Amino acid sequence: MNRTPDPDFDLRIADWLEADPDSAPAGLMRTVEGALPSVPQQRAIRLPWRRPAMNRFLAIAAAAVVLLLTGLGLFNAGTRMPATQPALEPSGAPSHTSVEVPLARRYFSVRHGYRIRYPDGWAVTPATAAWVPGTRTLWGDPALDVLESADSRLVAASQPLLPGQTADAWYRAYCEGDGSSHDACTDLEAAWRSMRIGGHAGYVTLDGVPALPGTIRRGGPIFDAVVVGDGRAYEFTLDGAVDRALFNGLLASVSFTASGALPLDDVTATFSSPLYGYSIEVDPRWTVEPATALADAPAAPEHRTSDQIRPSATDTTIGVRVNALGARTFDAWLTDVHQEVLRDVSVPDGCKGGGPALWPEQAVGDRTGREMRLCNFKQAFVEVEGRVYTFTWANDTFSGSHFPVADFDELLRTVAFPQERASSSP
Repeated sequence: MNRTPDPDFDLRIADWLEADPDSAPAGLMRTVEGALPSVPQQRAIRLPWRRPAMNRFLAIAAAAVVLLLTGLGLFNAGTRMPATQPALEPSGAPSHTSVEVPLARRYFSVRHGYRIRYPDGWAVTPATAAWVPGTRTLWGDPALDVLESADSRLVAASQPLLPGQTADAWYRAYCEGDGSSHDACTDLEAAWRSMRIGGHAGYVTLDGVPALPGTIRRGGPIFDAVVVGDGRAYEFTLDGAVDRALFNGLLASVSFTASGALPLDDVTATFSSPLYGYSIEVDPRWTVEPATALADAPAAPEHRTSDQIRPSATDTTIGVRVNALGARTFDAWLTDVHQEVLRDVSVPDGCKGGGPALWPEQAVGDRTGREMRLCNFKQAFVEVEGRVYTFTWANDTFSGSHFPVADFDELLRTVAFPQERASSSP
């Protein structure tokens, strides 16, 4: 090995390296071994390589060597470490501060069952594979949703819990899967920092520690959080030109869909209604016919006043129309709808259901509306700024291939209303 010409490189370490050594001096190694038990065991996930010899403990040992060599004067402080590299923080350290970044966009992950807001200008690459229980995710894993800019990246995934597996058991398995000992993973409250994500209690498992090579910004901060809710486990990792304030904002915007299987894997496009201004996620293979007349227009044919979405290979039509409340309240509107059903002779008496007081709540986008369920027919109503949005699930036959009503409920969660889209613009 040639001696480095860098005048700042300490000659003592250069002399040691001159002979191309394959081990450190015995005295130094005794010092390192004595210090290792006191080195905080920060997690290091999604290594950009797959070399099994480079495990988490070797990375910690390497960091310990650097710290000890610095303390012994064998490294010149400031010459080997990036000036922007953040210090390691304990899990209870204060949050980083930054200028707030508006989260102007919304992403709905049908495969992984969560919604999140993210900054304008970021690109989204949905996952193309499931995150198999009991496995780890690495950079580039097809199970990861990727939301990124030129210098920042958020990845996320979810998986169902194994049969009989508790949330605590999943957390311990996740902890041990990174190489931590069983004892180190028994007291997660001490090892990780608590954080609420999507209404559930989760943990921050990496809190701004320096990122390894292969990330967007080597030595820059990396954050990781996990949460278990409704039978599924979720992980979110942020790296690059980022800070804790952005990580907090991203996770604060997270919400989860219903638990269990998520069958709408091909819902990857967005339909934005030309007349009514809302948007909803759709399968690009479905047939979509926008409304050509406003629902409040006098004498307009009803079929022309509804956006009509027809899922492929089903006899179902999803219709959407919007009416102004005018002087009525939302409750009065629901009562009038029920009265129309009672007067409709085409609806069998056994299918007319009870009054609005019995109608359950229905999630539509970020709002909560009401659901009217009849035989082979369902409508969801939600009020937004003096307007009632009506989403209808109707089928041509009683015995045909219906679009599952549970999937219809999932689609309603993807709705964004026009004033939300306007207010989220930069």
